[in-house]
Amino acid sequence: MNETFSSSVHAIYSLDEQEIPYHVGSCVLIEINQKKYILTAAHIVDEEYLHVLGHKELIEISGSFCMRPQKDRNKDHFDFAWSELSEHTIEDLGDVRFISNSDFLENTSENDIYIAKGYPRSKNKKINNTNKTLPRVVMNCHLQKKECPKLLQEIKGTKNSHIFLHFDHKSKNDKNGIKFCEPKGMSGGALIHKNTGKLAGLLIEHKKKDKVMVAVNINLIEYFIEKKGPLQKLS
Repeated sequence: MNETFSSSVHAIYSLDEQEIPYHVGSCVLIEINQKKYILTAAHIVDEEYLHVLGHKELIEISGSFCMRPQKDRNKDHFDFAWSELSEHTIEDLGDVRFISNSDFLENTSENDIYIAKGYPRSKNKKINNTNKTLPRVVMNCHLQKKECPKLLQEIKGTKNSHIFLHFDHKSKNDKNGIKFCEPKGMSGGALIHKNTGKLAGLLIEHKKKDKVMVAVNINLIEYFIEKKGPLQKLS
C-alpha cells in the first residue's frame, strides 16, 4: 500500500548560482476534479528556481503557487502551497502517479497509525559525482497519532485542521532499515493512513520540543484548492 505512493511523493530541489541543485524539501502530486497539482509546504516555495525530481530527471516548476495569505512565514502553521501543472510539465515528469481526491482520507481516529513519507535532507544532499545523479532516499516513518490540545491552541488550529504524530528520531528505524534522522527536508511530504492507504495530510514541520511531526489535514487543503478560501499567489 505504501509502495503505491512511491511515484506520488518526490524530492524538491533548487539551484545555486552555479546551477548546482540542492535539496530543499518534498512534495506530493495530487489530482482534484481532473486537475493535476503539485502540493508542498509553503516555506519551500519561498525558495527560487524550484525543480521536482521526476521519474528520470529534474523538472522545473514554471507555474505560480497559491497559498493562504500570511505575512510572517514563521507564524504560518497552515503551511501549504500548490500549483496546477501544465500538460507539458506533466509529460516531462514521466512515469509518476497523481493521488486522486477519491483517495483522500475523510475522517481520523484517536489511535490511528500513519506513515510519514518524505525525503530527509541529510540523506539527499550529495550528488553522485561519477554519474551526476541525485539520491532518492525516502524515509517512511510509522507513527501514532498524538493528541496535543495545548499545541493545537498555540497554532490556532482545530481538531480537523491538523494531525500530530509522536516522533523521536533517536529511537527507531523505518521498515527499510533506514535509521530515523532529523526530518528536515520531509516538509511537503505525504502523511498516509496505514490501514486504509489513503492520503491523510501534508507534512509541514517537526516540533522537536514536543516530539511530534505536524501535518495539515488534506481535506482542509482540498477546500482551499477548490478556491473556497482567501488566496495569495506567488509567481
